[in-house]
Amino acid sequence: MESHFEILHKEEITGLDFLETTKEKFQSYGLKRGSATRLAKFIADLKKSNTPKSNTGTVYVFVDNSNLFIEGKYT
Repeated sequence: MESHFEILHKEEITGLDFLETTKEKFQSYGLKRGSATRLAKFIADLKKSNTPKSNTGTVYVFVDNSNLFIEGKYT
């Protein structure tokens, strides 16, 4: 079974593409419903962040598949 990272890499999902990806899109790429929901929620929370930052166009996403813990940093 492919890892989440391998799926996103195969689909060429990077940077701003990632931030525009919906739960339905994640599922269409082959992610399970739970993982797709968590990623979509993470993106929504990231977009709601009130911390003003300059946009570098870079998104760092760290996925620990052992516990499906998802952490990210938008810089």
